[in-house]
Amino acid sequence: MGPRGVEAKLAQLAVVFLDVGPEQIRQDSELINRTPCIGFISTAENDSLSSVRAGQVLERLWLAATASGISLHPMSQPMEVPEIKERLADLIPSGSEKRVVQQTFRLGYAALEGGPSNRRPLETVLIEI
Repeated sequence: MGPRGVEAKLAQLAVVFLDVGPEQIRQDSELINRTPCIGFISTAENDSLSSVRAGQVLERLWLAATASGISLHPMSQPMEVPEIKERLADLIPSGSEKRVVQQTFRLGYAALEGGPSNRRPLETVLIEI
């Protein structure tokens, strides 16, 4: 569900006082504008059971996408801002009932993976006890 209470306030303060908001917005905008498909998982209720079921749907969708050679990238940051979450819910056609957006994600073909990451030799990080 994301941070609540003190954690949520600290996250909001970090965005305001560290001025990371504009840069994050720019990066997110670039990602979204380059994405062939943006998806939403929504539920009728905003309770724990609905969140778990939405997670199960995301898991199945992710597995099916991967099996088809499609990459899925969850974008949970929009769900942390109540105003954005509300605006997203207004965009989703759902008949007469209001939906709760539980997850946003991008679908597309990812760039081919590069070579292996640089690793330090095991001997330099292994600690004998």
